[in-house]
Order: sequence, then C-alpha cells, then structure tokens
Amino acid sequence: MIGYEDVMNVVTSWDLLKAQPNFRETAGELIFVRIFEFDTDLMKLFKFDKADVRANAKFRAHADSMVDMMDMAVSLLGPDLDPLAEDLLDLGKRHIAYGVQMEYLPIMERAVLHAMEEMLQKNFTSKDRKSWELVFHFMITNMIKGMR
Repeated sequence: MIGYEDVMNVVTSWDLLKAQPNFRETAGELIFVRIFEFDTDLMKLFKFDKADVRANAKFRAHADSMVDMMDMAVSLLGPDLDPLAEDLLDLGKRHIAYGVQMEYLPIMERAVLHAMEEMLQKNFTSKDRKSWELVFHFMITNMIKGMR
C-alpha cells in the first residue's frame, strides 16, 4: 500500500530531479541507455541504430516521452490512485501494440531507479528508493492488467 510518506518521498525526490539542468534529456537518456544495457534485445523494439542511440531523433523523442509519462504519474499520486490506475491500464494496452512484453516492465523500474540514483546521488535516500519501489509495483501491476 502506498502511504502518505511514500507519496511525499517520491514527489520530493522527483522535484529534486526536475530542478536539475536539462533533467528531462539527462534522465531520459540515462533510463534508456540503461534499459538497453540490461537487455540489448529491447533495442529492436525501437528500431534505433546501434551506433549511437543518443544521436537518434526517435530515441530522444521516446526518452523525453518516458520522462513526461513519469512526471504525469508522479503528479497523480495522492489519496485517490484511481485516476493514475486508469491511465496505467490504458498505457499498458497501448504498449501491447509496440511489442512490449510484461517482463520488460521491471527492467524499466531498474533503469528509472538507476537514473534517480545517478542524478540525485546522496539526495536519493534508501527511504526514497523503497517508496519508488512501492510506486513502481503499483504502476507495473496496473500496466500488466492493461496488457491482459
């Protein structure tokens, strides 16, 4: 269960991330480069040139879109999680058409947490990480429901 303290930890750490210069571009790049490090086969889903994905306009657009999605999810955290759950169900449905498999979603979680740790360093505490893990469990569970 996501509690008030968890929401505050996630929102506060996300706000710290957003305060960094070029946060959107940096976070998006860190997330997707890490995803491709975790599973190189995932690059095939995006049809990016393996030479340097960072220079690819499609990569940039998708990475920015991922960060925007995270921003939307964080903004919907609160006592009533139904609106976020509905958006995540829809997001899961849409990702079926892209060839995304349910087992890819935990890779996304690991990559986002890596980006948070990399960008926030000591400002990303163990409590923040636990709270993000709870939020990701909620997000992934609802995206999987949408994929079924």
